[in-house]
Amino acid sequence: MLSRNLQAATRIRDEIAAQMPGVEVHCVRCDLASLASVRLCAQVIRSRFDTIALLVNNAGMVSTRHRMSEDGFELTFATNHLGRSC
Repeated sequence: MLSRNLQAATRIRDEIAAQMPGVEVHCVRCDLASLASVRLCAQVIRSRFDTIALLVNNAGMVSTRHRMSEDGFELTFATNHLGRSC
């Protein structure tokens, strides 16, 4: 499970484990608005796992005000499109 907030992801992982004993859920930090974070996340995943058994993509955001990512892209575009394509 990828998340900007590992503390929140860990709570969700624990809830999943309580409801589905034996299921393994791994948490990795990833901020889709940061290309560096996405690249680091990919490196971490490659180093930890040989295969991915299940991948569910459910991320996205819409900003009502104009904000920029740390890479200089409009934040909604960076998160929803660039971060998912790295």
